[in-house]
Amino acid sequence: MESGDPRDREIEALRRENDELRARVGQLERMVAELSRRLEESLRASKRQAAPFSKGPPKSDPKPPGRKPGPDYGTPTRRPPPDQIDEIIAVPLPTHCDCGGGIELDETVEQFQVEIPRRPIHRRFDIQVGHGRECGRRHQGRHPLQTSDAVGAAASQMGPNAQAMTALMKNKLGLSYGDIRIAFHDFFGIELSRGGAAQIVLRTGERVQAGYRMILETVRRSRVVYPDETGWKVRGLLQWLWVFVTHTATAFVIRDSRGHDVPEEILGPRWSGRMIHDG
Repeated sequence: MESGDPRDREIEALRRENDELRARVGQLERMVAELSRRLEESLRASKRQAAPFSKGPPKSDPKPPGRKPGPDYGTPTRRPPPDQIDEIIAVPLPTHCDCGGGIELDETVEQFQVEIPRRPIHRRFDIQVGHGRECGRRHQGRHPLQTSDAVGAAASQMGPNAQAMTALMKNKLGLSYGDIRIAFHDFFGIELSRGGAAQIVLRTGERVQAGYRMILETVRRSRVVYPDETGWKVRGLLQWLWVFVTHTATAFVIRDSRGHDVPEEILGPRWSGRMIHDG
């Protein structure tokens, strides 16, 4: 029997609401605990390299692992023989068989191998230096294999192939200058400092400026361009690496903007081709 006092009825309603809220809180706490348990199991499973246990009893006649041989395996690939042979090595038969008798030659078969030369080539350029008879101006010879005209304290340098490899390892493979130094030391026995590798990369960038300008001109003349950009750190500061892809050339530029001013700079304000973008 309810009391006629309004305050008693309000207190009773609040008590019932409080009981309902307590029950709801308990239900939500149990739900949170269950979800936390599942999340923890999922995180542990994602860090494991393999399943911790089998999901069922082992099969009585399991199939062998790996891809199956046969016509469905795919097109077989083989390394083709080289077009040019630099060295031929004769591999004679053993002198005796395991049975103690001699061995008779039946045929000679061929095997091919491609190898990386590890012995560095050390060159010395005997450069002739002279002067003009009339003006006295200094002249110095230059060979196509030279990478610099420096002599004296800077006379010991890296060759063109070594410099090209340094630039490729840095800019194409993404190796640090320290890793480049280790690769030259451990594989070729060539000493190269981090600073020396950095100077090689900078000089290589200067030498390819003419080719880079040709790429930009090709992109500007293309009627269809696929541009895109992504974040790029320069000395720890966020900038943007832009790419402009065409049918015959691809240009990369790094700018501190990801706005319309970059395409306008690269393509020109009057460019009227077709621009394709992702998304």
